[in-house]
Amino acid sequence: MPRLTPVNKVRSLTCPRSGAGTSRLRSSPSPGPTIHKACASTPHGSSARVDSVSSQSVAALPIERIENYLARLPGRIDSHPDAQVKYSIIETWVDGHDLARLVEAVPPPVRPMLEHGFPVTRWVPEVHATTVYLALRELFFPSDDAFVADAHERNVQLLSKPMYRILMRFIGPDRAAKGAALAFSQMHRGVNLDVDSVDGAWVVRIDHPPHLVPELLCRCYATAVRAVLELKGYAGVRSKLTELRPERTTILVEYQG
Repeated sequence: MPRLTPVNKVRSLTCPRSGAGTSRLRSSPSPGPTIHKACASTPHGSSARVDSVSSQSVAALPIERIENYLARLPGRIDSHPDAQVKYSIIETWVDGHDLARLVEAVPPPVRPMLEHGFPVTRWVPEVHATTVYLALRELFFPSDDAFVADAHERNVQLLSKPMYRILMRFIGPDRAAKGAALAFSQMHRGVNLDVDSVDGAWVVRIDHPPHLVPELLCRCYATAVRAVLELKGYAGVRSKLTELRPERTTILVEYQG
């Protein structure tokens, strides 16, 4: 995956315009929350910023979804420090998006990793990562469903790499379920994912500190499991949340052999 350009090296801050950027942004453009700067196209097709508030106050205005998430945690942005995720996951999610706008939207303690970039193997707090995901949703996607669909596409792209496709080709659903849990454990600390394979379905249980993983992120985790089954050639793969508690989420992923 290409390395991200640190924000402190970006010469000018522009919004993605129609016909530029990734296919995701072209197919489902979103102006983002009204508290942030919106994009407008000039007659010549270039992008111009329209200030809804002064540039001095943009960074100070919170995104409501992030505020609601942090309000449920005992120490807000510093909560659950033992729950961590590899920076490579964050890099995957933010790839192709406007980092400058994202930096403005996340809490101050989160900004350095977006401004400067971290080694892909570095562990970062899950709470910090979650604020990045929620900011992505609010800035660049028109709905939760669009954000989850993007997560699914990114997971399919990741698992379509030759090393993963070769591995999955030669294992059955039982072993693939165990492999999915193992892969998750290599990228996350303090959050446990178990997968049980039953007839025509996987039961996925995610155990985590209270209120650490919001429902939207649970839906995105489910897309990774869906992607494994789809790339193995199973049809009719669908997932649904069957249990949503502060410390446990259960997802049923069904498929047709």
